[in-house]
Amino acid sequence: MAGFGLEGWAILLPWGGVYYPIPTLPTSGAAVELDQGLIKSITAAIGEADNEIGGLYMTRLTAVVAATDTTFPVESTLDWEDEGMLGLDGIVYHYTGKTIDSFTGITHIAAEAEVAGARIQHRIDSTVVDLNRSRSALDLLRRAFLVDYAEGDDLAVIGRNLAVPKQPIFEDDDQYRAVIKAVAYSPKGTIYGLELALDAFVGPGNYEIYEDLIKRPNEIFIILPQEAFLETSAAGSAFLNPVSWDELGGSQDELELALEPITVGSVRLKDLGEVFDFRNAIPSAVLYEYYPGATPAVAWGYGGTATEGVAVSQISGSHTNIKIPSAGQTAIYVMDDDEGARIVPESVAELSAVVEIPSAAVLTNGEFLQMGFIISDGEGAGGGVMAGLQDDMSFGLITSATGSFLGPTVTLSNDQYYEVTLRKYGRDWAELWVDGQLISRVDPSGFVSPVTSHFMFFGSGGSPAQDMEFNIKQAGAKIHTTTDYWGARETATGDVLAANPKRFVLGGGSTYAFIAGDVGKRLELSGSGVTNPKGGNNNGVYEIDSFTSSSTVELIGESRSGARVEDTNPDRITLEGDYEGFKYPDDLGKEIVISGSAAGNDGTYVIDKLLQAGSLVDFSTFDTLLEERTDVCEVVSGGFTSEPDLDYRIDPVFVDESGLNWEQSDAGSFAGTTLTLRQPLWANDLVMEIIHSDVLSAQLLEDDDVDNPLVSDPPPVYEYYPFYLSDLFSALRAFMDRLTVAGVIPTYSLED
Repeated sequence: MAGFGLEGWAILLPWGGVYYPIPTLPTSGAAVELDQGLIKSITAAIGEADNEIGGLYMTRLTAVVAATDTTFPVESTLDWEDEGMLGLDGIVYHYTGKTIDSFTGITHIAAEAEVAGARIQHRIDSTVVDLNRSRSALDLLRRAFLVDYAEGDDLAVIGRNLAVPKQPIFEDDDQYRAVIKAVAYSPKGTIYGLELALDAFVGPGNYEIYEDLIKRPNEIFIILPQEAFLETSAAGSAFLNPVSWDELGGSQDELELALEPITVGSVRLKDLGEVFDFRNAIPSAVLYEYYPGATPAVAWGYGGTATEGVAVSQISGSHTNIKIPSAGQTAIYVMDDDEGARIVPESVAELSAVVEIPSAAVLTNGEFLQMGFIISDGEGAGGGVMAGLQDDMSFGLITSATGSFLGPTVTLSNDQYYEVTLRKYGRDWAELWVDGQLISRVDPSGFVSPVTSHFMFFGSGGSPAQDMEFNIKQAGAKIHTTTDYWGARETATGDVLAANPKRFVLGGGSTYAFIAGDVGKRLELSGSGVTNPKGGNNNGVYEIDSFTSSSTVELIGESRSGARVEDTNPDRITLEGDYEGFKYPDDLGKEIVISGSAAGNDGTYVIDKLLQAGSLVDFSTFDTLLEERTDVCEVVSGGFTSEPDLDYRIDPVFVDESGLNWEQSDAGSFAGTTLTLRQPLWANDLVMEIIHSDVLSAQLLEDDDVDNPLVSDPPPVYEYYPFYLSDLFSALRAFMDRLTVAGVIPTYSLED
């Protein structure tokens, strides 16, 4: 080693920064060989480490390869891919197999075509480079960004970037990878591209696809196996506890469940959605299930003064005829609340019918209900809506049986069937439609008939003439009520005072009583008509902080997290990820309480301004005052230091006001299988829909692991009820629509 000058030098090694000095070595032959061996070992270690990071793997030919040879003999194929690419003398070759010392199935690309064998002759000892790029750390990182090789979350990211999001329908990465290629990379609008996608979804040979370019040139017909979409699979299916139905008991506040719940989600009046056919039976003979599994019972009870058997007749297969036998008598059908007309002022209700006025019908002047329809929500004057017919065949919304029309009317013709529809949208408005055309829309307060019952009505009422008649083929009834009776609510009974700006008091007319167990429950106030000095009001969603008496509680805001402050805008608070955190103008003047700060930002601040999300424009500068949600406010004297993820709540700062509407959540209670509501409803036989659970949380269960016993029968109640996280067929159609060009419509059919 004399003359190399390595004495006293050090070699830095790639493990932990450790290095070893090289001493002065003797010059004997044995020592030189030892020194050369040490240097080879060190440099080999460095090279291997570099290769692990980002190098290329190589081997050498062990014999001459002639042009067109399809096998390359090499020193070793250890750790090479079973098939892939290699480089030799600047030429890229593909191989389809390997042995211990050779690559087989060699091909190359020439003139955009695949050609078997070597392109040229290659000499012995030529370097063969691994172009698969599958071993080094850099190669593996690169592959994570390629559809062909990415897996799991990496593949999901690629799919999302290519607008092909991963869904539960994909059984594994390979199927998802094939769909990404078919949707994102295939030629759009070609049959070939559709076939690639279908191969990935249902497998080759499991579908048919064809066109009819002469008769239906804009359609592509796809026939799919039905079992591919109806197969029971753990992917995308889960189980929920059943919805229960029960009728209120004699005390009007108790319900009974088949299972003892852990939690109750909601108790609502059961919706109604039925069409009743009167072509083969008179209305009082038509039965239906009040709730799933119930014994069918009467939907429409007869309530006229004329004898039903005289006034009502059946024309088999055609219609029911209602005809007044004597002047002043009535022939009406009523659906009461216990029969399905569970209507309250907040309900959306619809009554429709297919009717005809024969030319022989005798109409009386001044009677508006001689062919009429009523929806009554039990609120009294203004709580019902009516439509009726005048003697000149004018049909419209009316104030009462002998009142007048409200809004425009339509003139009907004799001996012609019409579909008439009466709708009531809560307290907001009422509509009359005839044959799909809107005739009139009015405020329900214009209906003055003081009816305090809950029902639907059709028939000939008021004081009709003898031989007044009409025919009816069917009637449809729809009712939807969102009110949750597991809570409690009252209208215009809540009072607040500026002297106690966080106190809520039940005022005159209230029948409710707070209890100590209400602490921690939500209380929502609405209907505020006053403003505070900042322009806000008393509306809001709060939490009961303390119980003072049966009529008085103290409120604070609901605790949340995710507030952010910055010293560049020291009076501004942004709610990260909560675009509905503030409401303009309601929250102006309220207090926002910041907590959990490590930088001195804790405190109570008054909301001075609310800024529009995105634009950060002060809402108060807009020409038109509109309610809007946002995530940004400015406060009085914030002086904040930059800090994310702070806890916050929005506390009330009440000003004097009485007559607020209020609603309290989770007011009901249960013991065993018996549920008790805090506020009794108006009748003891109303069917209620109860959402409840007897499991601690939502569960996703493997289908073949589910023991799903029958709890009771009839009606059949199971321990779990299935639902599906995704619609496989809809997902397939969405992907196929992506593959077709504009104006081309895929048409599907399922076959056994």
